[in-house]
Amino acid sequence: MALQAELQYQASHDALTQLLNRRAFDTCLSDCLALAPQPDAPGHALLYIDLDQFKIVNDAAGHVAGDRLLVQVARLLESFQSPGASLARLGGDEFALLLPDCDLAAAEAMAARIIEKLEDFRFQVGEQRFRVGVSIGVVPLAAHGVDPDAVMQAADTSCFNAKEAGRNRWHTWGEGNAEMISRNLAMRWVTRLQEALDQDRLVLHAQRIVPLDPAADQALRVELLLRLREPDGSLVMPGAFLPPAERFQMATRLDQWVLQKTLSLLADQACLDGIDRVALNVSGQSVVDPSFVQTVDQLLAQAGAEVSRRLCFEITETAAITNMTAALEFIATVRGRGSTVALDDFGSGTSSFGALKNLPVTHLKIDGQFVTGVIDDPLDDVAVRCFVEVAEVIGLRTVAEFVESALVLERLREIGVHYAQGYHLHRPEPFETVLAQAAADWRN
Repeated sequence: MALQAELQYQASHDALTQLLNRRAFDTCLSDCLALAPQPDAPGHALLYIDLDQFKIVNDAAGHVAGDRLLVQVARLLESFQSPGASLARLGGDEFALLLPDCDLAAAEAMAARIIEKLEDFRFQVGEQRFRVGVSIGVVPLAAHGVDPDAVMQAADTSCFNAKEAGRNRWHTWGEGNAEMISRNLAMRWVTRLQEALDQDRLVLHAQRIVPLDPAADQALRVELLLRLREPDGSLVMPGAFLPPAERFQMATRLDQWVLQKTLSLLADQACLDGIDRVALNVSGQSVVDPSFVQTVDQLLAQAGAEVSRRLCFEITETAAITNMTAALEFIATVRGRGSTVALDDFGSGTSSFGALKNLPVTHLKIDGQFVTGVIDDPLDDVAVRCFVEVAEVIGLRTVAEFVESALVLERLREIGVHYAQGYHLHRPEPFETVLAQAAADWRN
């Protein structure tokens, strides 16, 4: 019996701190949530506690000292454990305190006392003394039904917001929920993007870029657009997953995938004569990443001049202006391999013409907000004419986005825009389909 009890204890407790482990805590949380509080009862609360300076102690004094610190913190937290409460070490330097029958005000007061206690605490290693603070996420459980995963996600996000606000403080779920929900959704997208990359479920679509001069050759000109294919076969548009990718530093990984996939598809073509320009969007994160620029240079060198000169890298005006030095280096790199560069969303920034004087781009893409209003809004019409005139002086080719009617297309032709793209001209299709059609048209 004693051996069985010892095994049960070991299975439910953290070996280092002797607190409940994550598995046992999850069971306590599920049991607590299953007992819905009565209307007049105070409800329950969860404190998600994360040490602020643990890595500093580990790096400066070693992991043995770090373990000693965790044990001492565990003993301090035990002093706040009321009867019926559950205290656990979730892993690393993260702890959780489940407070049954505890209203929000009492939970916040508890968080404040824990922070005050840890603020006064000093961890001694030889002659070194470390100050260790905590960030705490406070979650009232009554608001989260019976879903333990939702509770823990809310707690983790609340703790993250406490750290973002300056550390050594608490943040309650319910304060700024919109931001926390947004972050939760973004984090889910990151997971889905990672799975899509691992399972090869990213897809390239292409939208044709049409010359407005009837005498121009009919070689293929497209902008590539990224899609995510769900396991059920449905496609997700980039507006849903690109903002989270940028927020959590995944944009460069996506940009590299797009370039590698594009080069692979072009390498498979029997003949490139019917392809004039394939435009790829590059995020601001990628532009400022030296390793990405180096990778692009290597990939273009491997692909060869015949492929490289058919690529056009599109960078936004905002990204170029914000990171001028990095943008200049990126542009020099790709142009050195024979590729062209387009300044995308031109007109959306605050220093548009100044940017043109400093950036050696080859194409100017007029922001769609001006194009869509070129018929009905005299200011948009003047703006587009102004952009075209400046481009002509500098020697750039102009492209108008979001062309959605014959009237807009004709007005752009009158103004002197060189190329146009939009749903009126072509709805995006899989890049492989567009390449096959272009090869057939060119042969005929």
